[in-house]
Amino acid sequence: MTLARLAPLLLGLAFSAPCSAAGGRELVAALRGVLQEDHVDVRDAVWIIETSGLKVDDVVGGLARVLPGLPAASAVEAEYMLGRIGPRAAPAAPALLERLVASRDLDVRYEAVRALGRVGTAATPAVPAIAAAAGEADSDMRTAVAEALGRIDPAGALSAATLGRLCGDAEEAVRAACARASRPLRDR
Repeated sequence: MTLARLAPLLLGLAFSAPCSAAGGRELVAALRGVLQEDHVDVRDAVWIIETSGLKVDDVVGGLARVLPGLPAASAVEAEYMLGRIGPRAAPAAPALLERLVASRDLDVRYEAVRALGRVGTAATPAVPAIAAAAGEADSDMRTAVAEALGRIDPAGALSAATLGRLCGDAEEAVRAACARASRPLRDR
């Protein structure tokens, strides 16, 4: 999939009815070609999209539009890409929240939590669902929950209570993420 195919896909999404799963997978595949490096950070992802002649808002809107209908593997990729875009992906927060709440797939929920955390404070409405994910048996999920809550609203009552529980977790990685997330509270 090339960049030349991505712009028409985004344009088609802007003016079409809900996208089919095949169309959504095609969009995700095209974006994968643009954001192909695993180490791309938020600044780089936005820069890559913009210097490719695309508008970040169009990419975010396209991903948000196709996300509800994507199969699990493509949803994980789309969520990852939204997380790489960071705060500029805020318009996709409702779609990410929907996948977090509705999916039975752990990988989809995990990546939704991570992406919501990277969106930042605009994802505040997702805090109850993210906090609920702290009860997952998977320690990677609990780590992602601590990181997300620390980025979104560490001082909020629900976030602080959840972080307080996670700071006593049996897994060292969860406790470390909780300590990093709680640092802004201690520094006040």
